[in-house]
Amino acid sequence: MTGTRRDGGVPVQGANYRDHSGQRNSFAPVSQNLFTGASERLQDYYFDPAPLARDLDLAHFTGRDWLIGKIDGFIAARPRGHLIIHAEAGLGKSALAAHLVGTRPWLHHFAQLPGGHSPEAARKSLAAQLIARWDLRNEWAPRGVLPPDAARPDWFAWLLDAAAGKCREGGAGERIVLVVDGLDEAEAEIPASGGLRLGLPDSLPDGVFLVATSRFAIDPVRNPADWLEIGVAGADNLADMRRFIDQVTSPDGGDARLAEAISAAGMDPAKFRREVARTCAGVWIYLRYIIDEIRDGTRDPRSFGDPPADLAGYYAEQVGRWRGDPDDEAALHRWEQARLPLLGVLVAARAPLTVAELASFAGVPTAEVRTFVEDAARAFLSHGVGPPGAPSDVPSDVPSDVPSDAPSDAPSDVLSDAPSDAPSDAPSDAPSDAPRYALRHQSLRDLLTGTAIAGQPDLAGLAPDFAAQTGLAHQRITAALIPPGSPAERGWDGVSEYARHHLAAHAAACDALDGLACDPGFLLATDSVSFLAQRAALRTQGGKRALAAFELSLGDWDASAGAERMTRLAACASRMQATALFTACAQRCEDEWPVSWAAWAGEGYRQLTGHGDWVFAVANGQFGDGDGRRDVLVSGSNDGTVRIWDSVTGGSIAGPLNGHDHAVYAVYAVATGRTGNRDVIISGCRDGTVRTWDAITGDPAGPVITGPDGEVSAVASGRAGDRHIIISDDAKGTVLLDEYRPQ
Repeated sequence: MTGTRRDGGVPVQGANYRDHSGQRNSFAPVSQNLFTGASERLQDYYFDPAPLARDLDLAHFTGRDWLIGKIDGFIAARPRGHLIIHAEAGLGKSALAAHLVGTRPWLHHFAQLPGGHSPEAARKSLAAQLIARWDLRNEWAPRGVLPPDAARPDWFAWLLDAAAGKCREGGAGERIVLVVDGLDEAEAEIPASGGLRLGLPDSLPDGVFLVATSRFAIDPVRNPADWLEIGVAGADNLADMRRFIDQVTSPDGGDARLAEAISAAGMDPAKFRREVARTCAGVWIYLRYIIDEIRDGTRDPRSFGDPPADLAGYYAEQVGRWRGDPDDEAALHRWEQARLPLLGVLVAARAPLTVAELASFAGVPTAEVRTFVEDAARAFLSHGVGPPGAPSDVPSDVPSDVPSDAPSDAPSDVLSDAPSDAPSDAPSDAPSDAPRYALRHQSLRDLLTGTAIAGQPDLAGLAPDFAAQTGLAHQRITAALIPPGSPAERGWDGVSEYARHHLAAHAAACDALDGLACDPGFLLATDSVSFLAQRAALRTQGGKRALAAFELSLGDWDASAGAERMTRLAACASRMQATALFTACAQRCEDEWPVSWAAWAGEGYRQLTGHGDWVFAVANGQFGDGDGRRDVLVSGSNDGTVRIWDSVTGGSIAGPLNGHDHAVYAVYAVATGRTGNRDVIISGCRDGTVRTWDAITGDPAGPVITGPDGEVSAVASGRAGDRHIIISDDAKGTVLLDEYRPQ
């Protein structure tokens, strides 16, 4: 490693790889060095964290030597492993991760970047970096394009194995280190991939390390010897904060504007340092807010006589300022008609938005929006410029558990008094240099969704309002982004990048996704990964069948033109009995239906992912009664689990069903059957046991049957007279018959 230097106020450090290529990890040059020449298309999958250097104030990064020493020691002492850095919100985890990435040649993903919560998108970003860094393009990304399988967790694990092998070939003890910030903020994956969030491998090859940050402790998923968790809170954290305060307020090399504000107020610098350290008590985001307010002139440096005791109290104080005097009619009107809807949009937004977009989505005059984001709430927002849809330069972390009890429709008079200059619809694409705004930290988002108001009696009454405004914001954004007309008429050609990447998530949050799933124009325009990530929000059979048809049509989607995509989509809709989607496809066709719509020319299979190892057994059957009866698939795996799938949609119905000793033994056989009025699954394991499961609930449905001579490789169920029986084999060539005795 070479010496540290500064580049535009951001600390960076150079690195020389074994092939003598240089890299200066000041974030932006990371992508410029990794993604050049034949790797340029891989850059499309990459989340560039360069703007985090500004938002996290890395120029003044201080301390953490004790923590970095533990990280380096863990990596040096082990052949591989997971290292989890956990702490409550606001204790500087992201700044640490950004510092690590900015000072050493480690690959990275930051969940707080727009779109970064998507497990598929995170794996693709890391995959693009691995392929470019280890020159794996020919095998893993022909022509610089990731294959459709790249969204799968097992594909990423195989790629990581290949990169680790290439790394070992280089010798010199080089390691692959993946830094993942905000592991706990990842969206749920449907079907669940097992293991860690973001579908990251729970077993790493030699020479590979995962350094992840999380707000919560995480149980080891494999070998505890390859696992280390480090808590950030404590005396070392407080000492780091004191050093940072000393540095940033120093007249020599500190923040000049901050020092000037302290001096202008006649405040003794030493007293200021003591008071602000006592007040913030190790919570870095609280410190950042206060420093920014003082620097911007919105807080008096002498106001530390009775500040809020913690971050939650500080947020409560700010909300009280935004709300104003409850007895002031004008302030109440401004809160209800402008600021509360605007906060709802900021919470719901999936990427940074311009003033015009905020005004449009909230139904608030642009002048009111500009005053709020550039004055009243400035310290609580990230500021930047960039495109509105894909990963951009301002963090925006949106949780996947948006309130589901939001009002079903907006009251017609909610903005009856709003001035007429509020835009009527969202701009399709704002200028690329227009300032964009997003909530700065997850902790504030938690409060504004109504989920983190405990202990704040002054805000308790606002929790329902916050939750309702979040739901209403999703409805308004969804309505603004969908072109007018019926599914057969809507013009999606000019849809904005924000809509392509985020409309599915907004529609899912307000129960509008089923209708969009049956709109072929939307399916042709949307980002497929973003849409598929919301599959759990589909409620109707029509919506689920439409999603299955869409997923089945994706084989050569990126290489297909619009007409060819429509043909594939219509054929798949017909095959999956997605009637509404097929009808909309037909209505969009001006001529007679093409013959190809009646023929099947695509793949005859779909891949169902979820098991963490080889699948050794499958069976099909029907479960349920009456109209609720459905076709299902059952699978057994070397990971010791049984899973149940919907045969039509490919979605996971139940599982994993755990009971066999998955640490040692595999499930070698599965079968479906009906005993009395109960649908059951039978599974046989290498450990010599046979288990019975209720096919509807996934609960155990009978005692464990143990054969005399080892592994079970075949099972079946049936009747013998009036008895229900279970049939199995053993390693000695014996067929065993046991009477089924339900629990």
